[in-house]
Amino acid sequence: MIQFNKIYDSIPPEIYKLDFDLREKGFESYLVGGCVRDLLIGREPKDYDIATNAKPEEIASVFPKSVTTYAKFGTVLVLAVDERGETRPVEVTTYRSEMDYIDGRWPSKVEFTTELSKDLGRRDFTVNAMALSLDERNRSLPTSLIDLFDGQSDLRKGIIRAVGTPI
Repeated sequence: MIQFNKIYDSIPPEIYKLDFDLREKGFESYLVGGCVRDLLIGREPKDYDIATNAKPEEIASVFPKSVTTYAKFGTVLVLAVDERGETRPVEVTTYRSEMDYIDGRWPSKVEFTTELSKDLGRRDFTVNAMALSLDERNRSLPTSLIDLFDGQSDLRKGIIRAVGTPI
């Protein structure tokens, strides 16, 4: 059984602030990817990634202290300040789908979408295709963790499984 209170208590305040700032401006916001996987197994994430329906220019307007170098791919590097005054870069990325991979890794085409499900469907492994809502109103709801590809089960079983066709 997942202890969500422990998970929520372990997330740094600056991550909550980024999430809150996006939602306050009317955008969706979810922790996604490896940080969700790590939180579920009780490991401290090395970094945090946020997915949102905000477009890169909207992300940059919400967070003036950001780097838009990867904006064409939907990613804005937001410079969050922690409790000690140190800067932590956090990738805030527009929901997207990707096509036509170069070298099996880099997409030649990126399309922004408004659906979290499409963004999760483009991810590599089921254990990295989960999203966690940080919205206080959703904390106690079963929908606080979105797991469309059964990543939790794979995580418990120690299985690495591709989302979709591995090619």
